[in-house]
Amino acid sequence: MILSIILVCITSLLVGYELYGIYSARAKGLTKNTTRIITHLSMFVLLIILLLQVIYFAIKMSQLSIVIK
Repeated sequence: MILSIILVCITSLLVGYELYGIYSARAKGLTKNTTRIITHLSMFVLLIILLLQVIYFAIKMSQLSIVIK
């Protein structure tokens, strides 16, 4: 579980950094590509959902192991 959370957090940081770079290039007028912003933002949202799902299932599994014991 901890490894999954760490990997999702590292990936989220990378996606966030790239999204920041794309957005700042767009703000400076270096690019007009909005599709990259939309796809990277959707990747970021999906990673946050994945992180919440990992945490949710970890909590449910720990509750289940308490009930079984």
